[in-house]
Amino acid sequence: MFVVLVVTILALASGQTPKPCESPKEFEANFIRWDHERKWFQEARVAYDENNQRTREREELLIGSKANFYDILTLHKENKEYRLNLKTKTCNVTVPRRSFMPLGIPMGTKYQGSYVVGMVGNPNEQVTAATFEGTHEGNFFWGAVTIPSCVPLQYGVHFNSTGDGFHMTFYDLQIGIVDPNVWIPPKECLQ
Repeated sequence: MFVVLVVTILALASGQTPKPCESPKEFEANFIRWDHERKWFQEARVAYDENNQRTREREELLIGSKANFYDILTLHKENKEYRLNLKTKTCNVTVPRRSFMPLGIPMGTKYQGSYVVGMVGNPNEQVTAATFEGTHEGNFFWGAVTIPSCVPLQYGVHFNSTGDGFHMTFYDLQIGIVDPNVWIPPKECLQ
């Protein structure tokens, strides 16, 4: 009887371990990113559409900065990337620099742990997050999502082929796309 009880408790406990989950297929969010390739910290707004494999990133422009800032529309299914320099208003149309990467937790990654953001004990002022890591398409991946809704909080990847990578932290995330015109290339890129 004792063995049956122990096996039942272990089965119930293992069933509570968070598993890789499906994140929202469309969302808009602000993010901060440490970009290893460009060797700089970046703040931007992203529109994300997993089903149509497209993203739009508009970097924050800092008044008085000499750095270049970009509005980048990447349409993976069309194999096009529109990169508008927000300071010079020049646009380059190229192929995407990387393949499309879903911003959720890939299947096959392993649960690493959970943590609470906000005030513990007050359900209106906290969110529980689960962290995962593993390999995805041959690259090292790590990330964190809210549980149980699987909204992305952090996303990081190290590209084994090039040695570069990046780490993103999302905030002010809104499920869905507010303005469908976000997928239209900037007018400077259509001339």
